[in-house]
Amino acid sequence: MTIVNAEAAVLSYLLYKGQFEVPWHQRYYDWTAEEVRELLEDLGEAIQAERECYFLGTVMLVDRPGAPATWEINDGQQRMVTFSLMCARLARTFTRGADARREALALRVLFLLDENHTQTLEAAGSIRPRLSPPRSDQSRYNSLIRGDDIGTNGKLTAAWQEIDAHFAGMELEQAQRFFDFIMNRLEVACLHVPRSIDPNAVFETLNARGRPRFFGAIIVAAMNFNDDGMFERLSDAIPKKDIIGPYKPAADTMGFLTFRGGEVLVPLDGQHRLKAIQFAVTGRDERGRDIPDIPTPCTQLAQEDVTVILVPYEATKARKIFTRVNRYAKPTTTGQNIVTDDDDIVAVLAREVTNDLIGARLVKYASNTLNPKDPYFTTLSIVYNCNDEIIKTFPGGRVDKTTLPSRDEQRLFREKVREVWKMLLENIEVFASALTDPESTGDDGRREIREQNLLGKPVTQECLVRAYMQLTSPPTNYSPDIACKHLNDLPWGITKENLHVWDRVLWSGGTDGKIITKNRSLTTNLIGYLAGEKLTEERRAELLEEYRVQFPESERAAKQLPQLSAD
Repeated sequence: MTIVNAEAAVLSYLLYKGQFEVPWHQRYYDWTAEEVRELLEDLGEAIQAERECYFLGTVMLVDRPGAPATWEINDGQQRMVTFSLMCARLARTFTRGADARREALALRVLFLLDENHTQTLEAAGSIRPRLSPPRSDQSRYNSLIRGDDIGTNGKLTAAWQEIDAHFAGMELEQAQRFFDFIMNRLEVACLHVPRSIDPNAVFETLNARGRPRFFGAIIVAAMNFNDDGMFERLSDAIPKKDIIGPYKPAADTMGFLTFRGGEVLVPLDGQHRLKAIQFAVTGRDERGRDIPDIPTPCTQLAQEDVTVILVPYEATKARKIFTRVNRYAKPTTTGQNIVTDDDDIVAVLAREVTNDLIGARLVKYASNTLNPKDPYFTTLSIVYNCNDEIIKTFPGGRVDKTTLPSRDEQRLFREKVREVWKMLLENIEVFASALTDPESTGDDGRREIREQNLLGKPVTQECLVRAYMQLTSPPTNYSPDIACKHLNDLPWGITKENLHVWDRVLWSGGTDGKIITKNRSLTTNLIGYLAGEKLTEERRAELLEEYRVQFPESERAAKQLPQLSAD
């Protein structure tokens, strides 16, 4: 049987092996600037968390006949091109920063050079690139990796501009750390497909095209499995003279696999999907009890086709496959969990607030942070956190997020959450201004608000909602209108005159500084205090102590809670 070889590979090491071409029939570079930005953000978070590796996805390579160490990229060109553009931009940084070693490493990724080469970016015009994108992108790509600037049109150019902006303000040491991470810890799952197999068929299987009921293949180990005579090729079952031309190569690699009855199938990956299918088909749980939410077993589901990767069981190999598949599985993001969770009432209401009150195009779900160029008002995770705080004001506080509450409780939570959001979105002046024009024509206005006002920052938005709930609850008991008025009066503008109020609590640095995300509780309490929340002497003393701790020890004794100016 023909074998598709799979391996986990560091992407830079994979590129070192030879030359890579995108076949003429493949689409051109198609990643949007936002997708590139999200990858850069994810990598930054992985570096900050000191992760062992970052899994970028799958790359499928097909041997090119008659060309040693040359492969066609049947799947993964977007990843490989984006990685190469990052290396090209960092090569420019290292050229300017006189880091010859890293410049040489970056150039080896980009060009057909060996490990002992002495070339520089200045000489790149005469060196052959390792990667050849589709013809429509080739000229632009070659110019970029050789240190030349290009025009402003096209997705490849937009991706470059995003990458260039990301590294433009980065200190040399930070750029070196980023480069070292992507060179040594950016990994892919690489499939090497022999020319005898139709690579497009493998591509379709990998990407699980068709009706999206299942995500990817299920990997199963077969115990008591002997492939002797169990696999019958079509070319063995049908006379070759009866197989017409285009089907002959496929007939050697396709056929029927017959089980003899003594095999035991053990899922290595996909066991949860298999169990869920079993529950849906039978209507019974793992103990054989009826599942209340499945009044009628879904027997037609048993007729669906799924993709299965079958491997003979070997204890060591099975453990390696299980460990590797799960090690490199990219965990779902907070935003993805909120989008898909139907058992968590807080998530359900976050989606409703997003769609009904704010507007789906103004809420970012793919990441927990907003970038300067983002058109959004807030993030889905912030909406979720705010809803959580609102629901906590009900008797009993926190809710069970694994099971939906009763219909009556859902109705009460929904009414309260919508009431609070409607009040704040209409009466907090910065919020109302940001949402005045929800279309793309209002995006520049939202970017300007985020640049000039603390309430344009998602973390501040969460702290304001939390403070609002404190102000409208005992012992302060402000009416919603009065609470909004007092909150509007606070110094939210990012100016020299205002920032001393938030220094070391919510904001670090001057007007070009940044939000502090770790002090959300302290920021909430400071907002409440400044807006007139009623505090006992004991609580006020605790707040002062929390505030002083943010400053150097030599300054703490003299520090008092900030006061608002009389005007």
